[in-house]
Amino acid sequence: MRNLITALAIGVVVVAAACGDTVVNVPPTAPAQPVTPTPAKVNTIEFRVTGNALSARIRYSDPVDGVAQVVSSLPFVLDVATAQAEAFLSLDVTPASFPLFGSPFVAAEIFVNNALFRQAIGTDTSGATLSVNGTWRAN
Repeated sequence: MRNLITALAIGVVVVAAACGDTVVNVPPTAPAQPVTPTPAKVNTIEFRVTGNALSARIRYSDPVDGVAQVVSSLPFVLDVATAQAEAFLSLDVTPASFPLFGSPFVAAEIFVNNALFRQAIGTDTSGATLSVNGTWRAN
């Protein structure tokens, strides 16, 4: 019986030793930092048509809308935002009619980031189309 108790005691010690927790000391790693993309600079393109024409046919081209045409009273202002660093811009204005009295005047202007890019001015009653265009490039 003594041998049985000894064997049992040895078995309990072996089992207890085998069930122990093994601790591995591994230093924690830093969490992965999210990659933040660099935001693209947004450029503001503004088409302005001013003057004393009663109405005008306005055609414009920009990188967002492509080519568009509207008939509008003046003043006409349209803002377009784009992240492109280069864009072909155009603005055509055909005045439809002027008041009977006063000197006719129409100005077609394109501004990029609040700086004048292109401008045309007309002062006759013939209804001639004013055109401004060009390729704008960021500095």
